[in-house]
Amino acid sequence: MIIMKFGKRIHRIGISVDDETLTLLTHLAMIDRKDLTTYVGHLVEEKVHGIRVRVPTLIEDDHKNDCSR
Repeated sequence: MIIMKFGKRIHRIGISVDDETLTLLTHLAMIDRKDLTTYVGHLVEEKVHGIRVRVPTLIEDDHKNDCSR
């Protein structure tokens, strides 16, 4: 059972997976140092909302970071 919190409400989503998928998800969660619920919750959020990519801020001067010179 996955517990997701949105605002003040807690929504529960039941997910059924086979043994192989559960083992794989548990292993991947351990690699990311997250508990299984958090890891699967983040997977669902990424699938629904898309992967959020941060655009780096513009550096003061492009020439300061030019390593080719």
